[in-house]
Amino acid sequence: MTSKEFQLVFDNLPGMYLLLAPDDPDYTILAANKSYRVITRTTDIELEGNPVFSIFPDTKGAFNAVGKKQLLELFKEVIVSKKSNQVNQLRYDIPANDGSDNFIESYWKIINTPVFDDKGNAIQIINSIDNITDQVLSEIQNVQALAESEERYKKLFYTNPMPMWIYTKATSRFKEVNDAAIFKYGYSREEFLSLSIFDIRPEEDIDKVKKAQKHLQGDYLTHHDTWRHFKKDGTLMYVEITAHHITHNNEPSVLVLVNDITEKKKEEERLRLMEMVVNNTNDAILITEAEPIEGDGPRILYVNNAFTRMTGYTEAEVIGKTPRMLQGPDTDLQELYRLKNALKKWEPCEIEVLNYKKNGEPFWNNFAVAPVANEKGWYTHWVAIERDATERRKTDALIRDSEEKRRLIMNAVLDAIVCIDTDGIVTFWNPQAEEIFGWKQDEAMGKRLSSIIIPEAYRAMHDHGMEQYKMSGEGPALNTLLELSAINRDGVTFPIELTILPIQQHNDSFFCAFIRDITERKKAETATRRSNERYELVAKATSDAIWDWDMRTGVVVRSGDGLQKLFGYDTLSASGDNDFWRKHVHPDDLQRVVERREIMLQTTTNQFWEDEYRFEKRDGSYAYVYDRGYVIRNKEGKAIRMIGSTQDISALKRSEQQLLELNTVLEKRASELARSNNELERFAYVASHDLQEPLRMVSSFLQLLDRQYSTKLDDKAREYINYAVGGAERMKRLILDLLSYSRVATVAEPFQAVNMEAVVQHVVQIFESRFEKERITLTIGRLPVVQGSASQLQQLLQNLVGNAIKYKSERPPHIEIGCSEEVGRYVFFVKDNGIGINQKYFEKIFVVFQRLHPVNSYSGTGIGLAICKKIIERHHGEIWVESEEGKGSCFFFSIPK
Repeated sequence: MTSKEFQLVFDNLPGMYLLLAPDDPDYTILAANKSYRVITRTTDIELEGNPVFSIFPDTKGAFNAVGKKQLLELFKEVIVSKKSNQVNQLRYDIPANDGSDNFIESYWKIINTPVFDDKGNAIQIINSIDNITDQVLSEIQNVQALAESEERYKKLFYTNPMPMWIYTKATSRFKEVNDAAIFKYGYSREEFLSLSIFDIRPEEDIDKVKKAQKHLQGDYLTHHDTWRHFKKDGTLMYVEITAHHITHNNEPSVLVLVNDITEKKKEEERLRLMEMVVNNTNDAILITEAEPIEGDGPRILYVNNAFTRMTGYTEAEVIGKTPRMLQGPDTDLQELYRLKNALKKWEPCEIEVLNYKKNGEPFWNNFAVAPVANEKGWYTHWVAIERDATERRKTDALIRDSEEKRRLIMNAVLDAIVCIDTDGIVTFWNPQAEEIFGWKQDEAMGKRLSSIIIPEAYRAMHDHGMEQYKMSGEGPALNTLLELSAINRDGVTFPIELTILPIQQHNDSFFCAFIRDITERKKAETATRRSNERYELVAKATSDAIWDWDMRTGVVVRSGDGLQKLFGYDTLSASGDNDFWRKHVHPDDLQRVVERREIMLQTTTNQFWEDEYRFEKRDGSYAYVYDRGYVIRNKEGKAIRMIGSTQDISALKRSEQQLLELNTVLEKRASELARSNNELERFAYVASHDLQEPLRMVSSFLQLLDRQYSTKLDDKAREYINYAVGGAERMKRLILDLLSYSRVATVAEPFQAVNMEAVVQHVVQIFESRFEKERITLTIGRLPVVQGSASQLQQLLQNLVGNAIKYKSERPPHIEIGCSEEVGRYVFFVKDNGIGINQKYFEKIFVVFQRLHPVNSYSGTGIGLAICKKIIERHHGEIWVESEEGKGSCFFFSIPK
C-alpha cells in the first residue's frame, strides 16, 4: 500500500485515530483522521507537529490530571512491552456542538498499538479512541436506579399474583413469602417463616427435594420441576416450581415461583380417562377416504365395534362401501345435500337423518363429520362420529318442555340465581334476585357483579379471586356453601348463603351463584341458640330429671343434674342407653304406663302426657315419680318427639297418706263438732226463748208495782224500779240479738240472685222518717246483682246504715253507699262523716258484745257488727273498716262474683 493509499484509508476510518511519535517525550502528533478532527473541532494545523496534550489547554477542557498521567504511562508501556494496551474509561471533555465555548463531559476507551520496523524499532503509536459516553452514563443511571429497582422488586415480589418465596440454601427455611403464597397455602406470614421447605411436602417427596437442592448447588442457577405441596388445611395440590439461585441479603438463597397445576393434573387425568372412553366408547366411529366421490361418496376405511352394535353390520361388510348403504326411503335428502356441500368445502358438518340397520329397522342417526389433515396440511380422511339418536328424538319434546320448565323454575325458585362470566359481568338475573337485591333484571345485566351486591370492603378480594381463577383454574369459594354479607340497592348490608358453581359449557366458562337471604334464619338461629342456652340453664337449675325422646330414632337424650340428684344415675351414661327407662320402671307398673301412653299418642291429638309410677333408684329402692311430657306432632298429627321432666313425689305420696289418715280423723271430729254445734244452736234458741219468760215476768210485776204503789213509794224507790225495768229490757235485747247471731248460719234461706239496689231501697224505707228529722243526706251509687241471702244482706246494710246514723258528729249526717268491681269480686262500701274510730279498735269492733262507748252514751248491745261479719263470712267475703277519729268511717265488705 502506498503512503497515499494509507493516508486515504487512515483518514476515512470510522473511529477517532491519532498517529503519535513514539520517541518523542511529548508524543508529537504525526497525523489525525477526519473523524477525530470533526469530533474535536480541530484542524490539521492545530494538530500535526504539536505535542498530544498541548493542543488542549485547560480553558478548553483538556484531559483531567488523572487521565493525562494515565495516558503517559500507557504510551511508555506500549513501547516497552511491544503489546497493545488500553484504558477502558477515560474522561475527556470535548467542545459542545452548538457553536458555543462550552465543553461536554464525555468518556472514552483508548487503545494504544505500537508499530515497529523490520529492526524492531518503534516508529509510530496508533492511538484509537472510542466514545463510550452513553455506556458509562447508562451504568451511572443503572446505579442510581438500583435503589428504585429494589423497591420495585419488593412491590413486584409481594403483589405478584403468582405465589413466590425465598429460602436459604443452608437451612432450607423460608426467609420471604409473598401475599399470593399466603392466600394459596392458608398460612399466615409468621407461620410460613417458621417452616422449612420440607414441612409443606409429603414425606415420600423429601428425597426428590434433596436431589433438587444438590442440582442448584452445582453449576445450575435455575431448576424447573413438578412437586406436590400441602396447604395448611392438609389439601394436597400439584405445583410447577421454577427455582433460581440468588444472593439475598448476602446469603446464598433460592427464589421459587409456584404455579398451581392441580387443575391441570386433573385435566391430564381427565384426558387419560377420555382416551379410555374413546377406546371403549359406545359411539360409532367411522373413517372414510378424504376425496368425495360424486356418485356414492367416499369409501369406508374403518368402523369400530360400536358401529357394528348400532347398525348390525360387521366391519367386513362395510369396508370399501359408502355410508349411503345406511340410507333408505325416508332418509332426509335435504340433510344429505347439506352434508355434501360441506364435504366439498372441507368443512365439518353434523346432520341427523333416518337410517336403517342391517335387519331393516329404522333408527335416527346423529352423524358428525370432520376432515383430518396430515402434517403437510393435506386432507387425508373424513372421521364421522355416529350415535343412535332414536331415543333422544323421542324425548326431544320432553326435553324442550323440560327446558321451559327449567326456565320457569329458575325464575320461580325462592333462591336468587345469578350467573356471571369470567370477567365478573352479570349474564343471568332471576326475579328472586330482583326481590332480594332490589335491582331489576335490565339494570343488573351487563354490570360487574362486585359493584352491585358485594360490600365495598370485599370487592378487591372478589376481583382478585376472579383473576386467580383465570390463572389457576380454581378458587377457594367454588363448590362450597358459604355465609357472607351482601348489600342491596339501598346500601343495606344483610347476611346471605351462597354457593358458586363453575360451569364449562362447550367453550364457554361461567359461574352460577345460588343465593339465599338468611336474615330471618339468622334471627331464628340466634333465638334458637338463646332458647337452647335457656333450656340448658333451666335443665341445670331444676331439680327434675329432664328427658328428650325422639320417637323416630328411639334415642333419648337426658339433660341437667336431676337424674343424678334424684335417682343417683349418671346423665351421660343414661343417655347412651335407649332402654334405660324400661329397665328401671317397676315391673308391676311398666305395662300399665306403656299402654296408657301408647293409647294417648295413637288415638288422640293431645299435646301433654302424664302419669305416676314407681321408678328404681341406683340403691335398689323405688321412688314414686310424676312424669309429664310435651308431645310434638308432624303435620299429619303423628307424634314424633316428646320432651318432659320426671319428679320424685315420694314425699308427696307419704304426705298424701298422712293427709288421708288426718282427713279421717278430721272428718270424725267435724261430724262430732257439727253435732255439738247443732246442740249448741238448739240450746241457744231454747235458752234465749226460755230466758225471755222470767224477764217479762220481772218487768211486768215491776211495772205493776210502780202503778199500784206509786203513791206509797218515794222517788228513790221509783228510781230503783226504773233501773230494774231498764235492765230487764236490755237483757231482752241482748237475748234477741244473741238469738239473731246464732241464727245467721242456720236459719238463712239458700242463695239466689239479689239486686243490691232493691235491698238498699228497703233499708232507706226503714230509716226514712229519721232522714228529714235529723237532716240526713244519702247518696247511692250503681249497685250490682249478686248471689246471696236477701234478708241477711238487708240486715247487713241496715246495721251499717244504723251505725252511721247512731254515731253521728255535730255535723248533719251524710251517708254514701256504693260499689267497685275487682277481679273475681264486688267491693261494697258504706261511708259516713260521723265521729270515727281509733285505728287500734278496728278488729275489736267485730267481736261479740264489744263496745267502745258506755250504754248511757250510745244504745245497743255491741253485737251488730259481729252479726255483719258473720253474714259476710257466710257469703265467703271479707269485711273491714277504714276510719279516723273525728273524720268519719268507711265500712267495706266484699262478695264474690
